[in-house]
Amino acid sequence: MQRFPPEFGEPSEKHASAFVSSLLALSILGVWQHSQAQARGAWSDLFGAENGLNGAVHAIAIDNTGNVFAGGSFTTAGTVPANNIAQWTGSEWKALGNGFDDVVYALAIGPAGEIYAGGVFTASGAVPTERIARWNGTAWEALASSFDNRGTPGAEPAVFALGVDALGLVYVGGDFTEIDGVEAKGIAVWDGTAWRELGGGFEGAGCVDAILDNVWSIEVAESEGVYVVGTIENASGMPVNGIARWTGSAWQTLGSGVDVSSCAAVLGVAVHHDFEAVYPNPFKQETTIRFSVPSGMLTVVKLEVYDALGRRTAVLLDRPLPPGQHSVPWRAALLPAGVYTLRLQVGHDIRTHTIVKSG
Repeated sequence: MQRFPPEFGEPSEKHASAFVSSLLALSILGVWQHSQAQARGAWSDLFGAENGLNGAVHAIAIDNTGNVFAGGSFTTAGTVPANNIAQWTGSEWKALGNGFDDVVYALAIGPAGEIYAGGVFTASGAVPTERIARWNGTAWEALASSFDNRGTPGAEPAVFALGVDALGLVYVGGDFTEIDGVEAKGIAVWDGTAWRELGGGFEGAGCVDAILDNVWSIEVAESEGVYVVGTIENASGMPVNGIARWTGSAWQTLGSGVDVSSCAAVLGVAVHHDFEAVYPNPFKQETTIRFSVPSGMLTVVKLEVYDALGRRTAVLLDRPLPPGQHSVPWRAALLPAGVYTLRLQVGHDIRTHTIVKSG
């Protein structure tokens, strides 16, 4: 997650309410608790008043074990010194190495649980970490040695958005025109060894306050591509108007997009996550159900199986899960052949899928 960087100046009046609400939402860490017994959920202060942070939080991420990572502009997490990034283990805050010398605006978790951070920082202790870094378990390591921003005179380069796919490709968006000598207008991808541009990148809307000409958010949808939003007007000469989808080989528009010509900004994007795959289907004894939980926070997920008469035959899952991809096996060797319905509930969202067990 990523938001307007306050040290780069104040947003225009027309954007003020959106920026303020976004910053407030990220500056208060809590957990939304929900159960079937509750008609409504309730906010829970997971960390306690004494365990807050002494500055703004601009990004959060949760790994597969439930650890919460917070990035922003702060020096203390609870009573623990932590420079702009910290980890909540479920009972206490921990610093991640030396942290960073400047603000963290984006966080992402890789498929192996690795942590990526982006922002305007340039070092972690004595280690250079130019705008983006990866946590190796004991220290932060750099993924780039140089960023340039020739498109916005007087503004330093910044990373505002991160996304990681199932293959470990790291998508980086923000305010920059070059990474390690590779021309990359606002967006680039790290393939594990080198940086690559994506379809020529983006051109902004030509805002008077040029800092608004940025990529603000990235959402990776494995089966659909990578969604990118911001004050972006063109990709490879094609109008995209605030939002675009990378298919793996080219940029595509989403309808007519959003009018960003007056410097209106699209600050966030979320993709509805459904069943990604059920394989094999039909099946004889066992199949595997794959699905995704949207980015943000731990979400209660319930996965049930119903037969053709509407009777529930199995509850495969009923517990909170972190954002990302998940897979659940269904072993049904003792059930009769026939048509079954999978019912997936992620938070309040419910989807169904038909599956066939053969004889």
